[in-house]
Amino acid sequence: MVTPGQAAVEKQAARLRGAPIAPGQTCAQAYGAMEDWVFRLGPWLFFLEPVSGRWLFLDPVHGQYRDTGHGVGQVAFRLEGPAWVAEPLTRSAAKAETPVRMCPACGQIGSSDARFCRSCGRTLPET
Repeated sequence: MVTPGQAAVEKQAARLRGAPIAPGQTCAQAYGAMEDWVFRLGPWLFFLEPVSGRWLFLDPVHGQYRDTGHGVGQVAFRLEGPAWVAEPLTRSAAKAETPVRMCPACGQIGSSDARFCRSCGRTLPET
């Protein structure tokens, strides 16, 4: 189930999909403030990049946004212990994508069935 925060941002994306950007117009002028494209899920911040339609998450270790591997309408983000998980919304999305989760220590994205982080080696929380 999509959280209200995620649903609001995706609704905004649907409303602006295909809207032309005038020559000389900045992204902020065309799409609004960055904060309008962010929602919080527990300790995590997710940002929907309005041009590409890709979901990014704030990597707290490195202080930068990283790609979740998912786009608008593909997944519902939820918490699983200290980590976030992306659940496919449709069967076709489930076949096309494996749910991912993030290492709480280093921010590396891994598959939901991984036992250890491929970057730092930390044991990942049980799913």
